[in-house]
Amino acid sequence: MSFTGDWSVYWDIFRAEYEDYVLVTGTAEKDKKIQAATLRSVMGSECRHVYRHNLNLSVAGTGDPAVILDELEKYFKPAKNTIYERYIFGSCKQEEGESIDNFVMRLRERAATCEYGQLKDEMIRDKIVLGIANESIRRRLLREKGLTLITAIEMCRAAEQTDIRMRAMEISSPPHTEAVHAVAKQHSRKQTPILSNKTNGSRATHPEPETQCKLDYESSLMTTFWTPWGRKRWLKLPFGVSVAPEVYQRKQHELLAGLKGIEPIADDILVVGCGDTDKEAESDHDAKLVALMERCREVKLRLGLKKLQFKVAEVQFHGHILSSAGLKPDLEKIEKECLSKIATTYTVPRDADTHRRRSMLPCRAPAQETLYWPNMQTEIKDFVSTCSTCNVYAHNQQKETMLSHDLPTRPWQILSMDMFAHRQKDYLLIVDHYSDFWEIELLPDMSAETVIKRCKAQFARHGQPERVITVLSLPLSSRASPLNGSSSM
Repeated sequence: MSFTGDWSVYWDIFRAEYEDYVLVTGTAEKDKKIQAATLRSVMGSECRHVYRHNLNLSVAGTGDPAVILDELEKYFKPAKNTIYERYIFGSCKQEEGESIDNFVMRLRERAATCEYGQLKDEMIRDKIVLGIANESIRRRLLREKGLTLITAIEMCRAAEQTDIRMRAMEISSPPHTEAVHAVAKQHSRKQTPILSNKTNGSRATHPEPETQCKLDYESSLMTTFWTPWGRKRWLKLPFGVSVAPEVYQRKQHELLAGLKGIEPIADDILVVGCGDTDKEAESDHDAKLVALMERCREVKLRLGLKKLQFKVAEVQFHGHILSSAGLKPDLEKIEKECLSKIATTYTVPRDADTHRRRSMLPCRAPAQETLYWPNMQTEIKDFVSTCSTCNVYAHNQQKETMLSHDLPTRPWQILSMDMFAHRQKDYLLIVDHYSDFWEIELLPDMSAETVIKRCKAQFARHGQPERVITVLSLPLSSRASPLNGSSSM
């Protein structure tokens, strides 16, 4: 008998196998002592340990296999809590990669201990509808009238086999080109969609695309950060990670693989409909858009509505404009990028007056990305080195080093205090520099007397601080007048 999982399940399996063994070998016709010895020899070392040390058997009971089986039954299958067993059954959901047959088998095992009686098949049917991972199959099951357990299982099996066959066909089928879905190869390996005849297109964008990618446990630990409530970690790919765009784009290509007329780039998705007439182009576009929406629903990919371009003759797509006339650059975007890199205006103070000077920004990287002329780097270096205004005021533009407070050696030694307002109520915030622990006190008024009383209450609880850091506007003097407003951190 196995002890690696649910004992009650493995006990039922062992007992059924033992009873079959007794019938096959003819042991049932022999003396009970021989049957009991046979049972002890086949139960395994771990079960034999339970037999010796956990069962209260009489001398006569040790020679009766039926008594031994009943006592072991009580040990491995204690009284069930029906409410808890039904909770476990209700929590079952189809796991990623789990087939419908394995899911149904798991539901049957859980339902066996729930005492549903005649409602057992109906409960399993309902749990299949609610717990299946494929959203489109769930919708199909909900539309079915008079749905039975057998019908639900057959529909799920058929849909599962269809998905497997479609994925196999997508992998094995070679790429082909049709007249109304022209795809032209440019610059050898790069493929660019060229719209032919009448076209109709849409562009969809993902809101916060990186946060749709789940992190594994080890990667999640690498995103741990400190908060006043303890250490937290990201469960999904956070914004700002250098590899986030590449990871998301690869994931997006995997999720949308096999959809014709769908071109995902970065966080944008281009839907292209083609045809000889406007009606044909619109019909082709709508069919591809519906296919995209169904795929997004299946893989749980969210799209944003703010940047949606729906059914337009020209689509702006990553620096290009796609239309029935072909592919052309987006001049507006190119102009903006060039202007942002060429020049800038900055202000330099001279004595008491303000002198404004307009010139090229002395930076090599933006110049190299935008323009070129012979000896460009040398001339930029000479220009910066001979600029009298830049040399005079260069030392005045240095960044000041941030000064840190002294590190405390014990809790409540150094505090920071300030006031803030929330929902038309004023509060006093006190933060301990040693532990980052904070306290908040509600202030009925902004007088110095009230603030001092709240501070005394906190100091009595945690101890007298050696140093308190606060803003000048905080009323801590008994001669200070009440404030009408509050300061912010």
